[in-house]
Formats: sequence, C-alpha cells, structure tokens
Amino acid sequence: MEAFNHISFLWLNAPADTPAWQLAAAAVLANGLIYLVPLWLTGLWLVGGGARRAAVQATVAAAVALLINAGIGQAFFHPRPFMVHFGTNFLPHAPDSSLPSDHTTIMFVTALMLLRAAEPLPRRSGRALLLLTIPTAWARIFLGVHWPLDIVAALIVSGIACLLISSAPGRRLCGALQTGLESIYRAMLARPIARGWLRP
Repeated sequence: MEAFNHISFLWLNAPADTPAWQLAAAAVLANGLIYLVPLWLTGLWLVGGGARRAAVQATVAAAVALLINAGIGQAFFHPRPFMVHFGTNFLPHAPDSSLPSDHTTIMFVTALMLLRAAEPLPRRSGRALLLLTIPTAWARIFLGVHWPLDIVAALIVSGIACLLISSAPGRRLCGALQTGLESIYRAMLARPIARGWLRP
C-alpha cells in the first residue's frame, strides 16, 4: 500500500522546476475551490424547501466527516510527504497528520450528500461540486501536502458520513437542527422576509 502511495505520489507531484504560474494556479485549486462550499450551501438554504433540507444535511454530514477525520488523525498519525522529505513541497502547511485530507473530505461529503437529495437543484449542485473536487484533490498532491491515499481515505470517510446522516436518526437530527436554525433565521431577517426579499 505504501509502495503504491509513494509511486503514485511521485507521478503526480510537481517537479522542482515547475513554472511559478502553474504553482499559483494549483494553489488556487488546492485552497480556493473549497470556499465555494459554504457559498453553495448558503444559496441552497435561501432557495428554501427541499434545497434547504439538503443544505442542512450536507453541512451536518461535513461536520461528522471532519470529526471522523480528527479521530483517525489522532489514532493513526500519518506524516505528510514533506515531513518525511519525500517529493517536493510548494504549499506551506502545518506538520499534522495527512490522513485523510480535510479539504477533499469537505468537498466530497458535501457533493455526495447533495447527490442524495430528491430535488433536482441540490443534485445538480452535487454533480458540479463533485467535478470540482477532482482538481482540488490533484492540486494538493501536485503541491506536495497530501498522498494519493489521503484522497481515497477522504472519499471513504465521506461515504460513511453520508450513510450516517441518511439514516433515520441522522435525518431526525438534521430536521431538529433545521427547525432551530429556521427560527433564528426568521427572527433575525424578519423584515426582508416580510417584504418578500428572502424566502421564509
């Protein structure tokens, strides 16, 4: 497994003479695309109805996935490539456990959860986000902060989190959370909601 990890990493990792513009573009993919996730979820919340429910479920699934990641990192510490002087690193990063990748976990789990929605808008959003996760995953290996198996682990954790949130207890938890959040939302934004600028 480690042999595959090392060989595939070297195949994807940027060489030392990579042009600066390529590194800059990869850095945007590695660190920038993830900011689309909260924007996407906020947009779905504002649409209301089933899209709002899908946004809440995706958010909770992401939180669960990150908790699983934290547990894995504590129980099975795995150094990042630059920590063992393997390959070339172009992206400053804390020397914490590499497994699984938090960035790709957030994007994978959000996409997968949206794909499970009954409504077409969240499903379309999930497909688009899943496509954007691929360049993010590639860029984090290309720049030297993750191993390929970190990405595989992120996908597995994302699947587990989706199954947990899709279960009956998970749906009840999300329903209760949505009710509470909607009360706060309607109280704080009562005026624009009353004027029809926002959906209740």
